[in-house]
Amino acid sequence: MQRYKIKIEYDGTPFVGWQFQKNGLSVQEVLQKAVFNLFKEKVVVTGAGRTENGALFSYQADWAAPGRWGVEILTDKHRLIFRPLEKLQIQEIGSFCSKFYEIDDELDKVYKPGLYRQVQKFLTNKNDGMCSINEHVSNLSVYDKIISGKNNFP
Repeated sequence: MQRYKIKIEYDGTPFVGWQFQKNGLSVQEVLQKAVFNLFKEKVVVTGAGRTENGALFSYQADWAAPGRWGVEILTDKHRLIFRPLEKLQIQEIGSFCSKFYEIDDELDKVYKPGLYRQVQKFLTNKNDGMCSINEHVSNLSVYDKIISGKNNFP
């Protein structure tokens, strides 16, 4: 299998986002169709870059293939790699190696992830770090976009 690396810049205005969407044209869809037209072979395009607001992102997914979700978070000195989401690897700046770190996730194994601590904060009235009802109300439009798949955020 050959692999290619291309660098693109684009104006995201006509797109609904990077990832395939039911509600419009995505960057991934355009790229995959273009590569198919060139090689007559189905491909899955992955991407990484910087948004117009300066946030770093990494996107890798092929829902038709085996694999697990993964998230990478970049800081000035570390790359935090959650792949699979239940495992944490940390790569130090200047290093090519990443090391696994233990996560205390015993409660998440017994209960739905995050639920135990949320209920505990609610019952003890220690709501620090939790959204208030007013914050949830103000986020309803965001939740709707996530649920409906129309997550083309402004």
